Amino acid sequence: MSQLILSSRQGGIARMLQSCRNDDGRKIDAVWESGSMDFGQANRYKYSNAVYLTLKPESQVRVSVSVQTDVGVRTQAMTAASGLATLAELNFGRFSFLVNRKPFTVRLRFRTGRYTFYKLFLKSSSASSTATVLSASIPVSYANLL
Repeated sequence: MSQLILSSRQGGIARMLQSCRNDDGRKIDAVWESGSMDFGQANRYKYSNAVYLTLKPESQVRVSVSVQTDVGVRTQAMTAASGLATLAELNFGRFSFLVNRKPFTVRLRFRTGRYTFYKLFLKSSSASSTATVLSASIPVSYANLL
């Protein structure tokens, strides 16, 4: 089992636990950015219309997703969310009948075209829940050579 060890600005060291969902009541901003992906074809233009994100079912999962290509600005972020029902946090205002504990996939439509390189950005920011991204899949269609 791997562990995440953090250091503070004051020089302290702390271990991040799965049960810790906030930093003394403040939300934790988790941000991930991929490298510039060429999908094995750096000399061809590509087109994509979606990102498939597979998430672990947890209570109040919320992940913000955006993409950027080499020919455009960063796209507007879309949110992949789920509200798995748990008895510990029962709130009928946000009640869901999703009781399946298996991972689920969310399709987010991002229409990007005629790019060479692609970057994926994931962000989760919460003081009360966790979000685990198991995989991200980007279907790519290849076009003409550069």
